[in-house]
Amino acid sequence: HLIDVCGEYGVPYHIALAVIQAESSFTENASNGDCYGYMQINSFNADWLASAIGVTDLTDPYQNLRAGIFILDGLFDDYGDWHKALIAYN
Repeated sequence: HLIDVCGEYGVPYHIALAVIQAESSFTENASNGDCYGYMQINSFNADWLASAIGVTDLTDPYQNLRAGIFILDGLFDDYGDWHKALIAYN
C-alpha cells in the first residue's frame, strides 16, 4: 500500500520509510497527544484531510499512510527540497 501511495503522490519510498521510522518506529497504533498512527498525523488536520482526500480515520493504517504521504507531497511542492519538507513535517 505504501509503495502505491508513494507512487501516486510522487514521494520517494525511502523518504516515507524514514518518516515512519522517526514518527512511530513502525508502530501502527502509535499515539502521542493528538497525533496518531504510523505517520503521527495531528488531529488538527482531520477536517482538512477529510475534505482534500477523503481521509476520515487517522487511526486506520491505510488512511494514516495516505494522509502522511499527501502532506509530504504538499510540503515538497511548497519547499522544492526534501530536507526542508521533512523539517516542516516535523
